[in-house]
Amino acid sequence: MRNLLLVFLFFCALKLDAQTVIDGVVVDKDNAPIARAIVRVMAGEKTLAFTTAKPDGSFVLAVTSEADSLTVSAEKMSYKKEIRRIANKKQTLKFSLPDNATKLKEVVVKAPTIVQMGDTLRFNIASFIGKGDISLEDALKKLPGITVDDSGEIKYMGKSISNFYVEGLEMLGGNYTLATKNLPAEHVAGVEVLNNHNNAKMDKDKISDKVALNVRLKKNALLKPIGTSEAAVGWSEERTLYTLGTTGMIFSGKKQFLTEGKIGNVEEFAIGQTSELAILSGMDGTKPLTVRAIGKLSGGTPPLKSRKYANNSDRLATANTILKTGEESTLRINASYAYHKQENESATSSEFFLGEGKWLMLSQSAKAQEQIHQPKMKMDYTLNSDSCYLRNSLNFTGTFADNALPTIENGIAISQTQRTEHFTIADNFTYRFRTGRFEWHAETRTNWTKSPTLKVSVGSEQAAYNLVQSASSETLVLAQGFTTSYNYKHVWIHLPIAFEYSRNSLKTELLKRDKNADNGLKGNFGEMNLSPYISYTSADKRIDAKLRLKLRGVVLDGENYSDEGHSLDFRQIYADPSLNFTFTQSASSRWSINASYTHQQGDILALLTNPVATSYRNESAQSGILAKSAIFSGYGSYNFQEPIAMWFATASLSYSNTRRNLMNSQFVDEESSSTTAFSGSNHSESISSHVQVSKGIAKINSKVTLDGGWTWNAGRMMQQNLPMTHYTTNVYTSLSMVLRPMQWMEANLSAKWSLINSHYSSYCNRYKNFYSNAQLSFFPTTKLSIDAETEYAHRQLTDGTYKDISLFDTSVTYRIRSLRFKFSALNLFNQRRYCYSVHEAFDSFSYNYSLRPREFILSVIFTK
Repeated sequence: MRNLLLVFLFFCALKLDAQTVIDGVVVDKDNAPIARAIVRVMAGEKTLAFTTAKPDGSFVLAVTSEADSLTVSAEKMSYKKEIRRIANKKQTLKFSLPDNATKLKEVVVKAPTIVQMGDTLRFNIASFIGKGDISLEDALKKLPGITVDDSGEIKYMGKSISNFYVEGLEMLGGNYTLATKNLPAEHVAGVEVLNNHNNAKMDKDKISDKVALNVRLKKNALLKPIGTSEAAVGWSEERTLYTLGTTGMIFSGKKQFLTEGKIGNVEEFAIGQTSELAILSGMDGTKPLTVRAIGKLSGGTPPLKSRKYANNSDRLATANTILKTGEESTLRINASYAYHKQENESATSSEFFLGEGKWLMLSQSAKAQEQIHQPKMKMDYTLNSDSCYLRNSLNFTGTFADNALPTIENGIAISQTQRTEHFTIADNFTYRFRTGRFEWHAETRTNWTKSPTLKVSVGSEQAAYNLVQSASSETLVLAQGFTTSYNYKHVWIHLPIAFEYSRNSLKTELLKRDKNADNGLKGNFGEMNLSPYISYTSADKRIDAKLRLKLRGVVLDGENYSDEGHSLDFRQIYADPSLNFTFTQSASSRWSINASYTHQQGDILALLTNPVATSYRNESAQSGILAKSAIFSGYGSYNFQEPIAMWFATASLSYSNTRRNLMNSQFVDEESSSTTAFSGSNHSESISSHVQVSKGIAKINSKVTLDGGWTWNAGRMMQQNLPMTHYTTNVYTSLSMVLRPMQWMEANLSAKWSLINSHYSSYCNRYKNFYSNAQLSFFPTTKLSIDAETEYAHRQLTDGTYKDISLFDTSVTYRIRSLRFKFSALNLFNQRRYCYSVHEAFDSFSYNYSLRPREFILSVIFTK
């Protein structure tokens, strides 16, 4: 890896030598800087690069051209444009622009589609929005470089956004779909993509790999109630369908409000597509020990929108506000109560590898049922100035879930139920400030998670399946960090030191046939780390490099008082180096390389030596040996963007190598499947690559995105008490297009092809899959629209066996001012099954999910 890095830096150095760097300043007749003046370098008629002057009037441009001479221009409204012809060599220029105050008579001004100002891209929404675009989410899907997945998550050039702002304020945090799905697109003036984003103003001069979104509203949408209300009723052969809800919001640059109340059973909205994460996670992504040990009783989900296969009933009440309490301070409050109920049916054919050419075949059918109550509350106070950053976040989340998974396996009926209760209270306080060349940073985190109940009950005529598994847990985390940073010219020296302590307890009890298995775990974890690092940013901000060495001292002790002889007394010091390097080749191109070597260790769950049951036939137990691993990872990426030409591209390559002291083990027989881990050297590798290219075509109001990737994994585990290595290769490519060639028609087309190849010993499995989606919209008149959506899947089930599946939805919408009357026919072909197969290490699973029948829905929607 070191040799590769040296080669890369060598070529970067060659590239720098081949480039012409032109810098300078733009001032007015009084020698005062002209901020945001546009400076452009051209060779003939071709624009090589352009930028905007900084607040002090300075600019830096780097171009690559074989031309003997270049044309450089500086311009800004109200000033006369200046053009110079210069030699193609490095030089410093000074533009002095005279005033050009002109009295305008009659003019027609057309806003540019995309404007680039430094690291910010401004999209003029009116240039992209179509007749069928109702919400902000609809409009975002049309912007080149931006993708929105089925869950509503927004990505720019393949990277998830870190922050979502409306008029510069972040009211919703990560739950921004409340705004994107309900904010009418007609009220949006523009969308800003904030590259190199830092949410703290005092970091505005630092290089960052984060990207954020800021929504600008039209003036007539500020400080007035806007939103969407909906009432719907429908019918299918199984049940009556309904939706009733309203979302109201008020936005301004100083205060914002958003409330929503909604009930219905047409589609899932209370928890969302990421429901499993929301259900199983505490605050800050910390799962309760009960959930980590036993998991969630679930029948799985197919690769479809939940409204295609799940019968659900949701309720949601939420209130959100953010207020500017001062020029640089805000107070944010988010409160919600969500209820989600869902049912879906599936059948599964499983093949478990038993070794020596033998497999265990199982046929199962199940009806998964889920019911969740989830209250949430968050209060966030932030003071954000150029010299100080203070933030305190207080969070509460509670989850109360009931799951049922009645199953029939090879003709035997088995009932399975699970009750889960847990809640988390967390507080995070951060304070940062500067004094001269020094920067100071203090952070305090407190997290308390309690799970009083997790209980799995299984009943069956098959005595071997009957069991009751119960568990309870509690975790307290206290953390304190301090950082001192010193700045000298272009170099920052950072000295962070942090302390963390956690106290954990977990109790489990398994009652099964003639045996009892109890675990009683108590333990403490402590860590102190010193992470000195140095960062360098060149004067023109083209080069940014960070070198870090994280020194960690870890102490872990614990015991399983229900299993004598199993305890932990672990003490270790680690040194984890990392390197980050970013090279901005030009305003259009950026290269980055990240490399790190880290150590990880397990926790108190290593003492879970007596088995716990996760379902009627699955049990797991730990070895009592603490897991330890060393991980080397490297990541390189290249980003290219030409906003004016609407070209956006990103490519990445990553590699990871992991060495562990434990090897996972699985043993399967006719009655059960058990997993554990054994002591032994273990090694796994992974390589992956990804390429995405997006192009906007202004002449036909269209966007084309090409995506592709390749992943290779190698791992080792014990299967039926034999060590075995398995390999997996995954190749995929996808194409999506948004086409508006004519005023009366719009098309959203996508297709994805993938090939998965896994092999172990002398066995090989290959799965080819193809999926396509087409959404067509027709607008016969200004008030009438006709929409149709079709999905086609060609999925491989077994070797040589494929299943073709077609789904079709259609709707007709008629508009009268702010009212829309919509009639929808869903699953018009009445397709009732969806089939596909997956391969996991040595085992294969073929799924057959039930789909919702044909449905007819009439909706009345009011948008203001």
